[in-house]
Amino acid sequence: MSACTNAVDEFISRLRGSFRSEQFGEYCVIICPFSRPDGEAIEITVAQDPDGRLRISDAGESIDYLFANGLEIFKNPNHLRQVHRIARRFAVGFEDGELVAIVAANQAGEALEHVISAAHEASCLVFRRAERAVTNFSDEVEKLLIAGSLQYDRGYSIAGATKDHQVAFHLNSRGNRLVDPVSASSKSSAQAKAERLVFKWGDIKRVHPEAQGIAVLDDRGERASAVWEGIPAHVLQNYADAVIAWSERQRLLDFLTHDQPGLPSRGETPRGHDSH
Repeated sequence: MSACTNAVDEFISRLRGSFRSEQFGEYCVIICPFSRPDGEAIEITVAQDPDGRLRISDAGESIDYLFANGLEIFKNPNHLRQVHRIARRFAVGFEDGELVAIVAANQAGEALEHVISAAHEASCLVFRRAERAVTNFSDEVEKLLIAGSLQYDRGYSIAGATKDHQVAFHLNSRGNRLVDPVSASSKSSAQAKAERLVFKWGDIKRVHPEAQGIAVLDDRGERASAVWEGIPAHVLQNYADAVIAWSERQRLLDFLTHDQPGLPSRGETPRGHDSH
């Protein structure tokens, strides 16, 4: 066996063991050993359509990543064209902000490779944003916590009933509060993120029943605000202890600074979001 063949075989063996998958209802999520520019793992969803074909998608995560980092591709025709070019190059579709391939089961491996490659390349468009001070949404939330002189842990790991989870911000001085900022550029992405977020909180609360799950919705811009209306908002309202839009961030600060001064609780809709 040549040194090159041995190296390839070893790489494939290591790569195979580096993929993880998690089941969420009728779809699963593959956590890949490849990352976006911020170091976060690329995640791909796989679901079966009624006709038996597999829908393999980045669930809008790539475009959401760009949006959260100050690159709104739907407002920039040049950037939007680049995403379409990437989709064509890797033979995947670009629908409602998602990079997606719908294939027969025996084509799943090739389609997965193509969607992963397209997601990685699309995410790298973040380097084409204008040279200016741009912070992502989690950074904006962190600034608010600092302004409120709140003590917190960022990227906090906490045990759930089935596995350990990571939350964006953990505040323990006023109860076990778990704050997760959420950005989405499409309704389908918003719904998927809402479902996964409430699954995470539910799993955590089986071990830590006192924990409070707090969703901070990124509603910067008209499009971003609209994606949370309807089903995504209802999913969060039914299971979150607080759902607060970024446009009402003073309410978030008040909620985190005081015990519970009449601020949004489970089931209450942030102003400006659909409650029907």
